[in-house]
Amino acid sequence: MKKLNLCAAGIAALFCTYCSDTNSTGDIAGTSEEMNEIADKGSSSSDTPEAESSSSIEDQKNSSSSEDVHTPPAGGNTLDAYVEQFGLQSKVRFDKAVMAISTGPYLLKQQPIDGSDPYTEFEKEGVAKFTQENIGEIEEYFPNAAETYAETVSAVKNGSNECALYSYNSYGNEKYAGLVLEYVSPDTLKVTGIAAKNCEETTGNMFVRFLVSYCGDLNKEPVIIENTVESSIKKEQCPAVNETEWVSTIDSEEIETCAPGSDCDGDGIPDGIYRPDLEPCDTDTLLYFYERHFQCVEGKWQYLPPPDSGDTRAQARNATVEPRQGMAVAPRVVMARNEDGTISIRDDGYNASNNFVIEAVYTELSGDTIIVDVIYPDGADVSSYQISALTFTVSKVYTNVKYIKYKDSDKVKEIYEVDELLPCASSTTCQECGEGLTC
Repeated sequence: MKKLNLCAAGIAALFCTYCSDTNSTGDIAGTSEEMNEIADKGSSSSDTPEAESSSSIEDQKNSSSSEDVHTPPAGGNTLDAYVEQFGLQSKVRFDKAVMAISTGPYLLKQQPIDGSDPYTEFEKEGVAKFTQENIGEIEEYFPNAAETYAETVSAVKNGSNECALYSYNSYGNEKYAGLVLEYVSPDTLKVTGIAAKNCEETTGNMFVRFLVSYCGDLNKEPVIIENTVESSIKKEQCPAVNETEWVSTIDSEEIETCAPGSDCDGDGIPDGIYRPDLEPCDTDTLLYFYERHFQCVEGKWQYLPPPDSGDTRAQARNATVEPRQGMAVAPRVVMARNEDGTISIRDDGYNASNNFVIEAVYTELSGDTIIVDVIYPDGADVSSYQISALTFTVSKVYTNVKYIKYKDSDKVKEIYEVDELLPCASSTTCQECGEGLTC
């Protein structure tokens, strides 16, 4: 397959500055001022060919891409088909606010004699908004989407639209064979790069645009959360690098129902709030966010699904709470497996009410985390606490738990397995009872 590369002879000296490998989808290959400066230098240097007009470059692009004809996936040029061609339909998805994605080579333009900027806001990286004044340009950058969503485009033209149309523009990256806009909020976007080691053709030297419908104002310079996903497709299955548009199959009315504070992407978490679960992670740790538990797996937070309905909120047995006594050692949480298959858990760092009286202990399972809810009797003084030892027994359903979290706290503690729980109300690391205690 012939690679469509803007660093071809004729504009190599002008554009190869922008053909270097960038580190992320958020890196900007160059501002319009820098590009114009290079174009000026190119036209004044005796060793550098003059910058070609955009029309001549368009001719080059058409002649080059004519050999890169690629049969669309069976599903047609839809957003679902875009992901399916990489075999990633179960791993990544476009945000529901995304209406289309278009890809094409970035065309270098000559700077006008009057020194004005030759590039429109839709030809620069970042967020650009379609308005009544510029909505006509949607037919140039998203011709298929403009036809599919003709009513929405018409509403923008006459000013009757409830939700706005935006284009998020990004330079391609030579590391990736594709890009997916997975999350959209007023000031944060999550862009996932698809790395396919068998594909020689990538989005390098390409300009990628995402058409977004959003009922609110998107920041023109949002925070970009970058992520990478691997695709193992074979070389002969790699998509051709040419100018293509992929359009959502979601009904436009469904897209336009998304408003600030709603759940546009359907993940159960309102839009527009800070999402730590979308940030990269680098250790095998837990995250508790929006009443959900996530575990860091291979650099990405993974949601720990809730347990089956039959396993939720079970009452623990033999629940006791005692003041800590004995040696002053660091408390920890331990578990021991009993002969009948049950699990006994003990937390020597539990902050209990000063009267050390509890009514019951209820537990739930979330992935490999046990959620504990300690119930105090009516009238108990829960305004002041003292470090204590909380012990309880649960069923074999909790065999594989690794962490413990209390219902009224966001703190997650690791659970260590031991052969047996020591009977003294000290620390489970102690080897003997404290002075004056009988073990």
